[in-house]
Amino acid sequence: MKIKIHLFLFLSMLTQICCNAAEFYSSGSPDIDRMRAEVKESNTTADNYQKRALFLFVWLGSIQQQSADTHPFFDIDRAYYALEGKTIRARGAAKEETMRKICKVVDEGYQVTAAATGEEAVE
Repeated sequence: MKIKIHLFLFLSMLTQICCNAAEFYSSGSPDIDRMRAEVKESNTTADNYQKRALFLFVWLGSIQQQSADTHPFFDIDRAYYALEGKTIRARGAAKEETMRKICKVVDEGYQVTAAATGEEAVE
């Protein structure tokens, strides 16, 4: 009888762990959660990268306050700020390339931050 109970508990815990891996964890902010859903649905563009970056950094600050390990975000942060000034100064093809890069960095930032909360990364 004890073996059955232990087996049942083990299988229940295993199911819980497996099923929660892809679960969406709310940030506690409907605005941040809406932006996260938008990022999952469509890539960041030159038209929306600033707004998405703003919500990304607000979300990051929120999870830092909750003691999440945000060290993996360091490279994203560095890349974003290295490109931010170039998006203002660059012209023509150089500006288009810089915009493409910064948009990619923002999308990667959402993936890294989601992973820091325990969510699976979105490919």
